[in-house]
Amino acid sequence: MMVISRRFFMGKIVAIFVIIAVIGVGAFLMFSKPAEAPSTNQTSNTDTTKSDKTADEEGHMMNDGKMMEGDGAMDEETGMMEGAPGMMKEEVKITFDGNGFSPASVTIKVGTKVTWMNSSDKATWPASAMHPTHTVYPGSDIKKCGTAEATKIFDACHGLGKGESYSFMFGEKGSWNYHDHVNSGKFGKVIVE
Repeated sequence: MMVISRRFFMGKIVAIFVIIAVIGVGAFLMFSKPAEAPSTNQTSNTDTTKSDKTADEEGHMMNDGKMMEGDGAMDEETGMMEGAPGMMKEEVKITFDGNGFSPASVTIKVGTKVTWMNSSDKATWPASAMHPTHTVYPGSDIKKCGTAEATKIFDACHGLGKGESYSFMFGEKGSWNYHDHVNSGKFGKVIVE
């Protein structure tokens, strides 16, 4: 009888240590930031407007009636211009369709503007990870929404309705997870090189 109790007790201790180790590793992965040297680049203002881009008869993207920079066709998944190896777009679009973000992951260069467009009837609120604080991207924090600093953080600071967009220019290298604050199970990633 004493042997069974001792084995039972030792099994519980081992199980507790395993659970603590799993929680510790999970917390480390969730809260760790990329080991990149801090950049002196500033992030630019955000923009939450309805899209004013259209295509002309030949399919070239237009912005307020002016031809957007670049002559080649853009691959929406990679952000690369076709026919121009290595050339990155200066703006990348991510669409929220109610089921998630598309593309879910993009790779960009420092200084590239990323625009999240809501094509869904559901509201979306793109913001830096971690829900609900939005503090993973340097300088970002949900507490800054509604302040003068709101234009400098990776946070839309409100739900975007259908047809609305939010833009943010990334000035820091790293792998930046983001989420939808309104639908916290929807995630994406912006990798800045």
